[in-house]
Amino acid sequence: MPRTMKKNHNHYAGDIGFSCIFAEQNKSLSMRHALRLAALAVLLLISSESFSQEKKFKGVPGFDFRIGYGIVPVQNLNESFSTELIPDLVDDKYVTLDRKGSGMFSASASFQTMGRWGFGIDAVYGKTEAIFKYPNTSTQEPQSKWFTVMGRVNYTYYTDVVNAPNIQLYGGIAAGSSFRDTQVEKGGSTKTFNQNYFAYQITPFGIRTGQKIGFWAELGYGFKGLLNAGLSLKF
Repeated sequence: MPRTMKKNHNHYAGDIGFSCIFAEQNKSLSMRHALRLAALAVLLLISSESFSQEKKFKGVPGFDFRIGYGIVPVQNLNESFSTELIPDLVDDKYVTLDRKGSGMFSASASFQTMGRWGFGIDAVYGKTEAIFKYPNTSTQEPQSKWFTVMGRVNYTYYTDVVNAPNIQLYGGIAAGSSFRDTQVEKGGSTKTFNQNYFAYQITPFGIRTGQKIGFWAELGYGFKGLLNAGLSLKF
C-alpha cells in the first residue's frame, strides 16, 4: 500500500511538471504570436501611410522663397580654415586660437515638383573671425567674409504630419562654391587672403509650417550652419 501511494505521488508530480512545461510553451507561443501581430500592424501602418502620402504629393508643384539665419557653420568648427592663414596673414607661434562669427544669412529659391523632389539655389553670406593669442599677450584677429552659392535638392518625407495640416518634414543636400575674403593688420599694413572652396550643406531634417507664409527650421552641417531658421513664402 505505501508503495502504491508513492507511485501515485510520483505520477502526480510528473503531471504537474508536464503541465508547467506545456503552459510555458503556450506562453512562449502566445508571446511570439503577439510580436508577429505587432510587427505586421507596424508594417501595415507604414504601408498605408506611405500610400496616403503618395496620393498627397500629387498635383502640388510651386515655388518657395526663403530668408533665414544660421549658426555654427563648418568654418567655425574646422580649425584648418583658420590655420591656413599661416604664414601669409598671421604668425605660427600662437598659444591659443579662438573662433567666432556673425552667423550665416541666407536667401533661397526652390521649385517643388508634383512628387517628393524639390530643386533650388541657396545664397549665403556671413563673417568669421579667428583670434590668435601669443605668449607676449598680443593678438592677431583676421576677419573673413564668406560669399556662398549652392545648388540644392530637397526630398519631402511627410506632409500633414500626425494629421496636423500644413506641417512638412523634409531633408536635403546642397553643393556649390564659396569665396573667402580675409583681411588683417600685420606690420603696419593690411594683408589680404582670397580663396575659393567647395561648399556643401547636408540637411537630414527640416520642417516647414504654414500655408502661403510659413516658418521653417533645419538641422544640418556645412557652410550654412548646424541650425538654420527663417521665413518662407510659397505660391
